[in-house]
Formats: sequence, C-alpha cells, structure tokens
Amino acid sequence: MTKEEILQSVQITGLLAEYGVKVNRQGMCSCPFHKDRHPSMKVYPKTNSYHCFTCNETGDIFSLVQNMEKCSFKDAFLKLGGTYEQMDSKARELAKRSREKARLERERQEKAERDMKRELYRAITIARLGTKIFVPLTEDWILCTDALQKFLYYSDNLEEGGVNKLDVYRKCRKFRQFFGIKLGAF
Repeated sequence: MTKEEILQSVQITGLLAEYGVKVNRQGMCSCPFHKDRHPSMKVYPKTNSYHCFTCNETGDIFSLVQNMEKCSFKDAFLKLGGTYEQMDSKARELAKRSREKARLERERQEKAERDMKRELYRAITIARLGTKIFVPLTEDWILCTDALQKFLYYSDNLEEGGVNKLDVYRKCRKFRQFFGIKLGAF
C-alpha cells in the first residue's frame, strides 16, 4: 500500500485504541506522550491527525506510530501495512516526467490566476475612476457603477469558485479596454 492508501484505510481513533488510548465523543484523549490526568490531546478523524495542547505534539498516523514505537518513518510505514516497490529506470523516468508536467501545469495555473486578479483589479480601478469622473446618472456613469458592483462581487466570490474565472477575465478586459480609452487610463 502507498502512503495515501494507508491514510485512507487506517483510522487514527482505532490506532490509538490499539495503544490503549480511549478517545471520547468530543475527540479528546489523554496524551500518551506525557503524564496527563485530563484529556489534552485533540484527535481529528477526518484528517487522521492529532494535536496535544499541553506538549504541542502534532502529527498524523505515521508520526503517532513513530512516537509510540520510537522508530523511523520507514518502520512506521511498514508497520501500518505499507510496501516499498523498487522502480526500474523507465518507471522512474515516467514518474519524473509526470512530476515535471504537474509542476508546469501548477505554475501555468498560478500565472493565469495572477493575471486574472490583476485584470480584475484594473477593471475595479477604472470603474471607480469612472464613477468619480463622469456626471452622475449619465450612461457612462451608470455603466461604471454597474460594472463596479459586478467586479466587486466577482472579487468577493472568486476564491469560492462561484464564478467562471475565464468569463470574469474577458469581461474585465473588455470593460478596461473600452473605458480605459475613454478615461485615458491603463
């Protein structure tokens, strides 16, 4: 089994029970790493992790086994059912290419995200400028006011994934190009 498979299959509460540590309903237990009269360790079953508020010991199921058994990560991995597979040179090369491809894709997405946020910021700036420069209740002022509200909404909901980022980018760019020329900005 791989590390991810072990993390999904082994529950930390069951592992603690094997070491004689009882976890209450709130996820609290007495810390096995120091003398403890009252529960001071919080167990998080969803992430298979723990944190002791007294000794500040934190970790996952692997570090729990390492600390309880006083062993290395490799030994803890093997005790939890992990297996090491020897990779041949072809498999290593494929894995390396896969990691490189994932890294490049992540960098591309981060750059696109930065560009989109920059475009949104510029559009907000131009819309604010337009609401100050244009005469209130004229067509241009109304367009800038509506766009400002729309772009601020996009800005608030961007991280939550509630809006289509490519669509937001296009709208911001189109608005910025049209009003940027009118206002002589950007």
